Amino acid sequence: MAPSVLHRIRIILADDQAEIRALGRQMLAELGFTNVECAVDGYDAYRKFVMKPASLVITDLSMSPVDGLELIRLIRTAPDSPNRYVPIIVLSCNTDEESVAQARDAGINDFLAKPMSLNTLYSHLEALIARPQNFIKTGSYFGPNRRRHIPAQRVHERRSMQA
Repeated sequence: MAPSVLHRIRIILADDQAEIRALGRQMLAELGFTNVECAVDGYDAYRKFVMKPASLVITDLSMSPVDGLELIRLIRTAPDSPNRYVPIIVLSCNTDEESVAQARDAGINDFLAKPMSLNTLYSHLEALIARPQNFIKTGSYFGPNRRRHIPAQRVHERRSMQA
């Protein structure tokens, strides 16, 4: 990523733990992201997102009174959401299969487990910025196409087998 553009990327970092917000802000600053706004829960993050849309949202799942899943759903489906396509990364200790599936089904772009390294954070951010995902809408889902890692030929083969 070119350092000259990183300062223009506005990030909302939502976590109910002050230590995690401070660490996240510090790690992002080390990577060159200087426009980071922190939020204490999903409601606070969504309010800030509506007032001034972000280029990226990083959220924890376990927050109160409004958790990360509700924040994701609001961003993706609320009528007043200013950017339903914003990349969303979940950063959480809840890495059990059910939590990851719920976040995926709500429309996240990526999932990172706490604690994370600076290199891991960088590689995931770089992938989101360098290779944006296509979005899809079905009856019950709006979010990034989950098949981004499947080569086009394999997607065609899978569809052919279903016919």
